[in-house]
Order: sequence, then C-alpha cells, then structure tokens
Amino acid sequence: MMKLSFAIGFLSLAFFLPWVGFAAPRSPGLLIPLISVFAIGACLWQFRSIAPFQSRVWIFLGVTLALTALSCLWALDWEIAVGRLSKLVLFLPLGVALLLLGGRLSTEKGSVLQNFLILGGGLGIAALGLHISTGAGLYGLLKPGASAIDLLHAVNRPSVVLLLCFSSIFLALQKSQWRWAAWPTAFLLLVLFASSSSQSALFGMLVWSVSFGAMVFIPSIARPLLVWGGALFILLHPGLILLVEYFDADRTLDFAAGSVGARLDLWYAVSHKILESPIYGHGLEAARTITDWSVEFVYYRGSSMLHPHNGILQVWLELGLIGALLAAYGWVWISKQVTNFSDEDRPAVTAVLAAFLFVVSVSHGLWQSWWINSLFGISALTIIAAGVQSPGDRKLLRD
Repeated sequence: MMKLSFAIGFLSLAFFLPWVGFAAPRSPGLLIPLISVFAIGACLWQFRSIAPFQSRVWIFLGVTLALTALSCLWALDWEIAVGRLSKLVLFLPLGVALLLLGGRLSTEKGSVLQNFLILGGGLGIAALGLHISTGAGLYGLLKPGASAIDLLHAVNRPSVVLLLCFSSIFLALQKSQWRWAAWPTAFLLLVLFASSSSQSALFGMLVWSVSFGAMVFIPSIARPLLVWGGALFILLHPGLILLVEYFDADRTLDFAAGSVGARLDLWYAVSHKILESPIYGHGLEAARTITDWSVEFVYYRGSSMLHPHNGILQVWLELGLIGALLAAYGWVWISKQVTNFSDEDRPAVTAVLAAFLFVVSVSHGLWQSWWINSLFGISALTIIAAGVQSPGDRKLLRD
C-alpha cells in the first residue's frame, strides 16, 4: 500500500484537475508541475531508488527534445524558439515522471483516490454548469472586471480538460457504488457542452461517445483504426488539408460555430508553408514569426498567428516530416498500450485517445504550457483509473 506522502500528490491531481481551470484557465500549467515535483520527491524518499522511473519512454523523450533543440538552429526567431525549448526541457521530464508514477497506482472499489476523482469530476461539471447559467462562472467571480470576450473564452480551456478527464471519471464511477451514474453523467456532460461556447469540447465528446461504442461493438475494427488510422492521419495531414482546399476553391466553407472559415484560412496557409520546407520544417514556434503566407486570408484577421490551432500541422510546420514520423511513432506506441487494460476498461481508454486526437487537430497551441501539463495530468489519471489486467502486466510506459 502506498504511503500517504506518495499518494497525496495524486489525490490532489484527481481532485483539482477536472475543475480548477474554470477558476483560472491556465492554472494546470502550474498545478501539474508542482504535483509532479511533490510526487517525485515523495517517491524517492519512500523507495530510495530511481527504479520506478526506469523506462524506454526516456529515449523517446530524449529524441523529441533533441529534435526540437536542433530546430532552433534554423528557427525564424531564435529567441522565441529557445524560450519555448527551455519550457519543454522543464515540463516534459516532469510530466513523464508523473506518468510513470501513475502506472504504479490503480483505483479499487471504495479507494480514496477513486472518491477524490469522482468528487473532482462532479465539481468540474458543477463549475461548467455555473459558467453556462451565469455567463461568468468561477472565473467571473474571481475577476469581476473581466471583459465579455474573456468571459466567453474562459470556459473553453477547462471544458477541454474536463472532456479529456472524463474517461478517468467514468471509470471511477463504474468501479464505485455509483456505477449506475456513469452514463447519465456522460449524457449530462454532453448536454452542458452543447450549451457552452466550447465547440471543441462538444465535438470531442461526440468523438468520445462514438469511439467508446466502436470499441464495445466492433473492437476488431476499432483497435487497428485507432492505432494505424491515427498514424496515417498524422502523416497525411497536410495533404488532407490541401485536398479540402481543392474542393473549397471558392472559400465558401464557413460556420460561426467553431470559427471554421478562420481555422481553414490558417490551415491552408500553414499547409502551403509546409511544402516550402517539408523535411525538417521551419523551426520551433515558426508560426509566430511568419507573415508572408502564400494564401490570402478570407475570414482570419491578421497576418501572423500564435499557432495554427492544429497540433499536427504545427509539428509539420516546425519539425517537418522528421517530426511527423516521430509523432506517428509515438502515437502508435501509446495507442497500442490499450491492450494492457482489461476488456471493461479499454473502451474508455480508447475514447480518450480518440478525443485527444480530435482536439489536438482543431485547437490549442501544441507547446502551450497549460496544454502540455494538462495532458500529462489527464494521462496519469486515466492510467490510474483504468489500472492494468494484473500485477504481472504492470508495464505500461515502463518497458
């Protein structure tokens, strides 16, 4: 049984992550590293060994950091690129360590960790409902002078975090005395997302539901589609966007919901820019510096962007085919780990992976600190909530 000094970090993660973003949208960027440092320190104090952290995943992390560091050499703005690299060097190792420690825990019926996860999820749903009903929510209460635009967008980031946390919350409910509440909670969350301003969370929840159902009813198709379909989606992504542009020659595709026209403007421009340096890209954080886009913006206002609102295209733009191959390899490696979970848990794990792939391809900057740290926290909670089939199979991310 884990000592309280080790488990308290994960108890805090389970309680805070599903809802704290509604009070401060970027707070996971600070919360997750603090929890990681606490959990790592507690683990080293308890075990007096680095054995819990031994894993081949460090090799993958090392290659990723080496590639991003090299890309700084040809980055369009060296200072911006190095600034981002310094954050990656800090946050990525902490996040990986948190994942490896999460693989040592699992929720059992009636466990404190399970109850904290259910409570945190409930607070997240309540915070989302409060924001919808008041138009301000926790964020508005803490920042009474916030503008209408800030209040409108303050719900987007935490809604996506809540969406991706939901698989762990769902699994915790299924393994508790409130098993009957798992699917009503899923339906409630779908209704709330539909009533909010976060289209990413709404459509992500629909992807979650479809993927869950596919894994239940047609697992022999769903599993390879997740692994290899996801990898092809990454490798072929710029070509798919250019194909959409070919059929959208008159630039008529636009919907107010989700700012479709503006996003397509960005994606078309980035895809064409990728073709100018397809092998190794334009360097870290290239989109912040480029202004000479070869595609005229019709719906997007401005000549530069902070990021393409598409993490896959961002990899291609900054790191080229080399980065895309690395990302596809990472996706195959991670998605294959679904087989380490029980038949009952696999649908929820598959669903969160599919929802993540959707969200990362339509929203948020890939290297934003709050986003990276949120993903590590979400992944750790999902691993903990799902567990593995037996102690002998406890090898996720460690071999």
